[in-house]
Amino acid sequence: MAPLNIQGRYEYILAGFVSFFFLIVLLTGIYIHWDKMISYFYVFRATAKWKAVWTDSHITMGFISLPFQLIYAITGCTLLLSGSFFVDPAIDYLYSKDRDAYYKNTEVTSPIELSLAQGCLNNDFSINQLNAKAKELQPDLIWSKLKFNHIHNKNMTVEFVGHLLYKKDISSQGLIKFKVENGEILDQIKPEKSFSYTVTVNNILDRLHFGDFGGYPLKIIFMILGFLSCYVIISGVMIWYVARDKKNN
Repeated sequence: MAPLNIQGRYEYILAGFVSFFFLIVLLTGIYIHWDKMISYFYVFRATAKWKAVWTDSHITMGFISLPFQLIYAITGCTLLLSGSFFVDPAIDYLYSKDRDAYYKNTEVTSPIELSLAQGCLNNDFSINQLNAKAKELQPDLIWSKLKFNHIHNKNMTVEFVGHLLYKKDISSQGLIKFKVENGEILDQIKPEKSFSYTVTVNNILDRLHFGDFGGYPLKIIFMILGFLSCYVIISGVMIWYVARDKKNN
């Protein structure tokens, strides 16, 4: 059996499994509450017993935030687990471990990575200067992510990742990667490039997961739905706790 290439990705895999179990909880919750989901949505018995209060609020809040939760769980699973559990085994079995052939066939740009070098970075550097240079090279991009690799090593890199205005293209992506030691541009992708189906789908999933394609109004909506999701989880635990306490008594 081919290795899953977990080394260096354990944080992603852990978060991916959390998303996966969250999806399982959602699906089983829908199955359990399906018959009474609509009718209980309009019912809230504030003066009833605690189990009824938790159940009513759990179903109501869960119904409101269900689309958000499904999108969040599905995109989280896909983005975090697909690399280790689908892409890597496919490369091992279908492409005989030839990553270049995989990148060529799927039209995905092969990432340029520098290995850890002997020695530390001797010269000072300014993120602001690199940012100004990135803006000069790609002025239409809105920079949204900053990635560091091999911090204070001779091969330290800084990668700026951004996108066009989502009114123009929701799946656009651009990046510039600098080698900090000499300011060399190691990699550059312009958003005007015609991306493959694989890259386009991945970018759209990324947008849906983080909800950053509608400005601050959408971010606020996602934040509120996130808090509602936390309440749904807590109320679900309380339903179980109250039922168990009643059974023991």
